[in-house]
Amino acid sequence: SLHRRRRSSANAAIAQQLDALVLVLAKHSFISMLLRKYICRRLLEYYSQPAHKVVGTPDASVDFSSLLGQWHWKRTYKQLYKQQKGMWLTPVELFAPYYSNVFANFVSSSMKPMLESKKHNSDGFQIVELGGGRGTNAKALLNHLQLHHNDVYDRLTEYTIFDTSPTLHELQRQNLKIDSDYADKINLVNVDMMEIAEGTSPFLTPSNIPTTLIALELLDNLPHDKIARCFETDEILQAELIPVDDVDCATSGASSEAIIDTSKQYHEEFSPASDPLLQNILSIDPSLSTRLASSGPRWIPSVA
Repeated sequence: SLHRRRRSSANAAIAQQLDALVLVLAKHSFISMLLRKYICRRLLEYYSQPAHKVVGTPDASVDFSSLLGQWHWKRTYKQLYKQQKGMWLTPVELFAPYYSNVFANFVSSSMKPMLESKKHNSDGFQIVELGGGRGTNAKALLNHLQLHHNDVYDRLTEYTIFDTSPTLHELQRQNLKIDSDYADKINLVNVDMMEIAEGTSPFLTPSNIPTTLIALELLDNLPHDKIARCFETDEILQAELIPVDDVDCATSGASSEAIIDTSKQYHEEFSPASDPLLQNILSIDPSLSTRLASSGPRWIPSVA
């Protein structure tokens, strides 16, 4: 009987300890997140807004021939920003359609010799745009090609847009697939660029088709990694984030599944570089990890 009471008491103590452990784990459930993945998720929040808030557009096109000089342009520029509803305006939107016409001329001058050359066993070519915005560039570029370089336009087999934003993806569909003369040439892909970089989503299949790649206002809007070097071991370290409340209890591992609580403040810590994409980028370009004179952290364009 005494033995049973002792065993029962021991079991109760173990149960209490397990309950306490569960509470601690519930409170400190955040696993450290790689800085690149944190930036990616915050960008996804931005890109998921209504399309007009992601990329704005002027209410009317600018009559550049009427501008009297730089001062006149600066005043017009300020007025455009006050009138538009978005967070910012891209050069494609500000200088439509002339900005895109330049790209159309480039596509024609670069693709035409390739198509005429016997080195490329292809009857056509393709255009790939990363981050298509409102579809303004694609529409203006295709229009200029059709009007002024029709022989090149006819040999364009496909114009593919990869975009992270679901709202811009839908706007592109409306502008380029529904209300468009170029619908048969347009291919729209809604995908996260980080997933492409990490190899979890497909990009382009190898082919001999001549391709023009366009990336406007994109590279500076992609998630980056941050690295540093350990002063003692000279080991390369990767930046990770954990909530301030969980600094003492978080486990390392840079989980991609951790949930971001925007009400919390986050603490940046460095741990030995273990992320496959980051390691691959550093192996391709070792100069990215060379010691700086200041020995401070360095941003790495791992997705770009």
